[in-house]
Amino acid sequence: MWNRSCYSCPPVVTNRANIGPYSQGLIPYADTLSDTLNEWAVQSGANVKVAVTGGVHKKSGMVCLTVELTTEPRPFKDETPSDASIAAATKLAASASTRTGCLDYLRGVIVFHGPKIFIYKPDALIGWTRTAALNDAAEIYARITHARHAMREANA
Repeated sequence: MWNRSCYSCPPVVTNRANIGPYSQGLIPYADTLSDTLNEWAVQSGANVKVAVTGGVHKKSGMVCLTVELTTEPRPFKDETPSDASIAAATKLAASASTRTGCLDYLRGVIVFHGPKIFIYKPDALIGWTRTAALNDAAEIYARITHARHAMREANA
């Protein structure tokens, strides 16, 4: 679904390394993401914590994780994403993918909706490593910080 071939190129092989090789699945990514965001919240004096839930949507090859703002951190909970959420993310991702030659490359989509942050990415292992979690934590924290700064300026 994510890899499309063009007329002059052979079809793209979709057999790729997905998150399956991790014996703990999404737990290393989720733990790194939540631990990092929670630590940064403490350092900035915020009273909010995060809890991460989500899982793999096997039919589409997509993963959806939900980062929820809470008062107490909770361990990662594996929940299969709904068909409706994956369909919405697929439409959004199609507009966000970068075409390089005959390949569409999707890094991921992060959606902020109230106290929840939704992370959608293909199930390729490269998107769900501890390093990817640190990069995503930095992006999420930067967006939240920017939004707070903009709100302060608007209210000043």
